[in-house]
Amino acid sequence: MYVFSILISLFLFLSSSLYADESKTDFQQLQKESQEFMMQFNKLFSASKKEEIVKIVNTKLVVLDSMIKHTINKDELKYNWAKHEYLNLIMSSMVINKKYSFDEDFAISVFNSIPPTSEIWTYGMMSASIPYAISKMLNLDKTQYIDSMLLYHPKPELRVKLIKDLLLLNKESNPEAFEHYYKLFLEMQDIPECKKFKKYLEKKNPNIGKQFKHLGYINSEEKECSIEFKKYDFYIVDCWTTWCSSCINEMEQIQKIYLAQDTSKVKFIGICIDDKIKKGNIIVDKKFHKNWMSLYSIGKFQKSFTEEYNIHSYPHKMILDAEGYILYDKVYIFELEAILNKIIK
Repeated sequence: MYVFSILISLFLFLSSSLYADESKTDFQQLQKESQEFMMQFNKLFSASKKEEIVKIVNTKLVVLDSMIKHTINKDELKYNWAKHEYLNLIMSSMVINKKYSFDEDFAISVFNSIPPTSEIWTYGMMSASIPYAISKMLNLDKTQYIDSMLLYHPKPELRVKLIKDLLLLNKESNPEAFEHYYKLFLEMQDIPECKKFKKYLEKKNPNIGKQFKHLGYINSEEKECSIEFKKYDFYIVDCWTTWCSSCINEMEQIQKIYLAQDTSKVKFIGICIDDKIKKGNIIVDKKFHKNWMSLYSIGKFQKSFTEEYNIHSYPHKMILDAEGYILYDKVYIFELEAILNKIIK
């Protein structure tokens, strides 16, 4: 009888070990499939194949939806992983600006099941676009949630990344939000990275108040061209390149924002920092409204232009007044319409 009990215990131990190994292998396969999916997503994103992106994202969301429902209270590892993948995919897909066929009530319940201190929130997922994406896709106001994340999340590097993005995002465009996040930022001064960032934050943006150059550009016909100010109340300048997929993918959204404005008051100017004028023309002709002013900064002018306006990444948007003085710098696409509505009205 004693030997029989030992054999039963041994059998149960081996079974659990085999199940654990099988579960581990299964989870590794899920991770591999996820990596392959993101490679496909990024490839389609770079090629601007938005309809195909919507198709594969919708399929993936259905799979993750099912996995979350079937692993709850059964497999914590897979359950948490699936929730992470589900929300990450929804937020990553925001840039495509398309309607995805996911269950909003279910998505909200998934989000609400994740506390602000959860390890699900990884470094790669955290940026100032997260509150925007969640409120846009799920119609949620998560100010208190974000505040709790900033103050109590166990990973300091994540808190620092998020507060930096939020401060930079709101510094010029939303003084009230900036003041709110700056108060929270002061409560995080025990983190060394915050002390360094405070010095940077207190530096005035050298572009604000600077008059934008009106000479030194080439038009789509490869002829010298200049910008005539004083014809409009405001000018939106979008600095981009032909190799920047994010720049190109934002163009449809810029088009919608442009058409929603009083076009007698605001002018959009695209400045391509690129020598590939023919390629740029094809992109512009396909994406933009005919009233979009398309210019190029080519050759030796590129270096002086990017140095003059501290342009280190693309796209780089600015808003100018009627005389060409810079009012807002480094404007994100998801805050552009709100700023225009504010200053035009």
